Amino acid sequence: MKKLLILITPFLLIGCSTTQTNILPEISKESPKKVSVTEEIKTEIIKSKNPNVLLIIADDLGLDATPWNKNYGDQKPYTPNLSQLAASGRIFDNVWSNPTCSPTRAGILTGKYGVHTGVLGPLSKTDDGISLEEISLQTLITEQAPTPYSQAIIGKWHLSTEKNGSDQNPQKMGVPHYSGFIAGSMKDYFSWSKITNGESKKSTTYATTEFTNDAISWIDEQENPWFLWLAYTAPHTPFHLPPSQLHSNRDIEGKDIEENPLPYYLAAIEAMDTEIGRLLNSLSPEERENTIIIFMGDNGTPAQVVQSPFNPKAAKGSLNEGGIRVPLFVSGPEIQQGRDQSLINTSDLFTTITELVGIKLPEHHNSQSFMNALYGKADKTREYIYAETQTTNNKGGEHRNNGWTVRDERYKLIKLDSGTSLLYDLQTDPYEAKSLANDQDFNEILERLNDLGRKIRKEEDKVEVSKTTSDDFEILIRNIDQTNDNISFTFEEDTIILKTNNLPDHETGEFPTRGNPHIISAQDYEYRFPRNPIKSNTPEAIKVPGVSLNGVFIEPGTAEFWNNDRNSGWNLEAFQDERNLGLDMNNAHVQPNGSYHYHGASDGIVNPTATTSNDLVLVGIATDGFPIYYSPTNKYRSGYELKSGNRTDGPGGKYDGTYSQDYTYTGNNNLDQCNGTVITTDFHPNSTYAYFLTEDFPYAPRCLWGNSESTTKKKEETQPRKNQNTRRQQNRRNRR
Repeated sequence: MKKLLILITPFLLIGCSTTQTNILPEISKESPKKVSVTEEIKTEIIKSKNPNVLLIIADDLGLDATPWNKNYGDQKPYTPNLSQLAASGRIFDNVWSNPTCSPTRAGILTGKYGVHTGVLGPLSKTDDGISLEEISLQTLITEQAPTPYSQAIIGKWHLSTEKNGSDQNPQKMGVPHYSGFIAGSMKDYFSWSKITNGESKKSTTYATTEFTNDAISWIDEQENPWFLWLAYTAPHTPFHLPPSQLHSNRDIEGKDIEENPLPYYLAAIEAMDTEIGRLLNSLSPEERENTIIIFMGDNGTPAQVVQSPFNPKAAKGSLNEGGIRVPLFVSGPEIQQGRDQSLINTSDLFTTITELVGIKLPEHHNSQSFMNALYGKADKTREYIYAETQTTNNKGGEHRNNGWTVRDERYKLIKLDSGTSLLYDLQTDPYEAKSLANDQDFNEILERLNDLGRKIRKEEDKVEVSKTTSDDFEILIRNIDQTNDNISFTFEEDTIILKTNNLPDHETGEFPTRGNPHIISAQDYEYRFPRNPIKSNTPEAIKVPGVSLNGVFIEPGTAEFWNNDRNSGWNLEAFQDERNLGLDMNNAHVQPNGSYHYHGASDGIVNPTATTSNDLVLVGIATDGFPIYYSPTNKYRSGYELKSGNRTDGPGGKYDGTYSQDYTYTGNNNLDQCNGTVITTDFHPNSTYAYFLTEDFPYAPRCLWGNSESTTKKKEETQPRKNQNTRRQQNRRNRR
């Protein structure tokens, strides 16, 4: 096992860096930050073992344009494939998306409402867009699925901007394979810019057909079970005449599209249905029988083609039912046939899909799994659903529909930015004909929903370790305290206090050594950790990131520099071959004042009693209050990599890991630049942010996301401590 070190006090001769400017290597501007996700919770394999999952999203398809929803719309497209799937599966009647496509797609990708991702309307190139720090559905599946899943998104994306990666945005969000149309709408279905894993190429194949071709080819190449997100641009504008072999309407010729768009809109749906049939027919019988298909529309029907009972002012773009209530069904092995009245938000697909692939994650941010409903279990998933929109009108001003809405099983409140409140009884008035907002008999209901909406919108997206979620964590600390005379923990209302003499509870190497001329001595340190840590948006470099559970601090950096020049910009690493720093078998050594400290993970820092059921070990507490874990299986990997080529100044030579500046953060693994991620463990059963000690650089966090309490050193004992081992032991530190 590779070992890590942790430091608290400054090194004068052989010790840790006294500055923070050189602690962190540069972060690559070309590579995104890739944030890890909640830790895997092993679960029973669901009804079908390792099923394939096919999520099909139709663009601008409302309830009125679906044959299996007969209470909406007079004119229907001919969709034999989709209609058969719906009839054989489970149709969900109370599903809300958002009024436009980007927020709906961002919600599925992250499990969050737009108020928490910042994606509240259709994205343009200059918008901030979805943050690269968000945990995507694809990242979660890649890192946490018990069985490896192949993944791809094919078709419409509409989450990219110039500020979040442009054409490379899908890969930066953790999508292993992407091909399709990156923008919101194409000008011509027969001539459009196709992006494949960041590379652009013009396509002259009808877009619906091209997406299907790519889906068939990709599936044919897979050997693992797979999750495919297939997002058609159909039937989104421009309304057009599809290839004749894909639809049944022989009365349209393409000459009257602007005056009579509805037949063309329906023909595009038929063409999509035809291609979906071709895709399903390409699967072998065995693969088809093991595939769960989820079909949905991303928002309501456009105003130009919306049908009764909806009207153009209550269609796509509005918070009315015609804008946000969308078709959704699920078909596949052992899915319960029939209709379901559960309240569902499209963001719930995040947790539902993760459960389908074997990850038990019933809740994640604003996503609640409706897994049980798929199999006909009477389990009310939600008590309310929520939607919102923020966009501009055609002249660049505020849109009349901007606002938010929330509903329970019966009542729905719409709060517009204009100040208007609308309240509807969906049980007696499903098409929102009469608002009850000014009826005093409904004041209590209006206020209750208003309070609920405010709570949702004011809810901060931050990770807190509260007293209720940290019980197991604190019980473990108390138990370790009782068995170690070198430490003492106390718990105040908002603070955990650790008093320690900084002496390890394990054997050490004999000091002084040739590389480290100091003698271990007892210290008198006091650490104050916030009991309810809060993760900020900006990390800060720090010299001493935390303390092991045995009371010995961790410090990954050193005070040694190239040419002994502190201003050279080249900070020597502890784990390198150029200079012997006298590390013992625990990847630790001694500061001039006698403080023993770790530079990396080791057997000495890993307490067997702190091992979780998912093979993680709680090893310490960061000075900002978040836990520090270690993964013996190396499942959590650093996102830093060695730079390629040769150094252009300073010591010269090849980038080989001798200096901290030899590394750059690329985000190509599952830990962020502070060596952390969000996890769920036995000691933190509700998700918490946590730092990691790793086998690779930076070995321990060198920056923190939270606020660190100051450490007070009360007294220093000068009497040397007798080494616990009586014979010199060979330094067994692992080298890179």
